[in-house]
Amino acid sequence: MKIARWAARLGGASVALLGLGIGLVRAKRADASDLEQLKPGIYRVRNFISDVYVARAGSDVLLFDAGLDPEGRAIDAALGAARATRGDVTHVFLTHSHADHVAGAGLFPHARVHIGAADVAMLAQREPARPLRPRLFGAVVGSSPHTADALLRQREVIPVGGGKEVVALPFPGHTKGSYLFWFDGVLFTGDSILRKGERLSPAIEKDSLDIARNHASIRGLPAALGPLEVTLVCTGHMGCARSRDAAQLVSELADRVED
Repeated sequence: MKIARWAARLGGASVALLGLGIGLVRAKRADASDLEQLKPGIYRVRNFISDVYVARAGSDVLLFDAGLDPEGRAIDAALGAARATRGDVTHVFLTHSHADHVAGAGLFPHARVHIGAADVAMLAQREPARPLRPRLFGAVVGSSPHTADALLRQREVIPVGGGKEVVALPFPGHTKGSYLFWFDGVLFTGDSILRKGERLSPAIEKDSLDIARNHASIRGLPAALGPLEVTLVCTGHMGCARSRDAAQLVSELADRVED
């Protein structure tokens, strides 16, 4: 009987600790830090563990990934640095549909939301997040369904303000519909390409649906970029690689990634 009572008490304590941990994580998801200007008109802010990027393109304001705070407080900080408001955002580009990259996607009344078509069902929560670790993380932080109105099915060039363009590069592997986005020399990679020090690395296998496809996408990236100049590679969690020639970093990664 004593063993049963202690087991029940331990179980209750474990549930309480788990609840406390979830509460702390949900509170921390509002954190904003490390606001910086990467180059004229392009800003990065850290939203707890995720990086969000805001860019000006003439009269357009672009958002690359939308963090894990559904209230968008970190995004507001970056918009403020760009002298913009939520109403000024015209395009939201989502690298993939995991919860830590999409929470603020619905906050912008005048924006088109771009995402790979193969990720739409996961974004809308009509199917569970895959693989398991991102699904569990989404359950911990709390996630809501989102919609997108600009579905990407292939390489696309999206005209934006100031005579500029965003190039959307299909990059399956981390998720079915993962994309990279190029704008004004900056390559936004989400979780498909990571940064370790001043080197680039593939996606994390345990967080990815198909790591072999991620590696294949990486090997094909130099050809996919073609003549596009890459001066900065900006990731979803580890900031930007900037101490060496960014195009060379991409080429080196493509050369050494496993078949």
